[in-house]
Amino acid sequence: MNGNIPWNNKLDLAHFKNTTVKNSLLMGRKTFDSIGMVLQDRVNIVLTRNIPTARPGMPNLIYEQDITQAIDNAEMRGYGNLYIIGGGEIFRQTIELGDELIITHFPFVSEGDTFFPKIDSAIWEEYKEVKYPEFHVSHYLKRN
Repeated sequence: MNGNIPWNNKLDLAHFKNTTVKNSLLMGRKTFDSIGMVLQDRVNIVLTRNIPTARPGMPNLIYEQDITQAIDNAEMRGYGNLYIIGGGEIFRQTIELGDELIITHFPFVSEGDTFFPKIDSAIWEEYKEVKYPEFHVSHYLKRN
């Protein structure tokens, strides 16, 4: 789907916004490009191999080349939690680093070119599920 989410659900987008506002977001360059803008009231950290030389003067937009540096930058700014929002390669590289997963599940199968890694029940335990009319959100904590 060329990096785009294959559905458009206003309630899901509202849930995402309510969850991530006043926090930091870490995303790959393709995810940032697919969003098409800096998400307001959040620090947007874009992981890319090629940091643009001409960057807009936006205080909430940071480019990093290294995941560890990106995470350190988010912690240094002290802007709430760090949410990793994609894409697939970023998820694969960071799933072991997190302590919680918040996953939206839709009751249909859609075509796509990017997927979240399999959630290993030996590592992650679902502790909460929030049901919405068209989807549900599962919260997982890392097992000790």
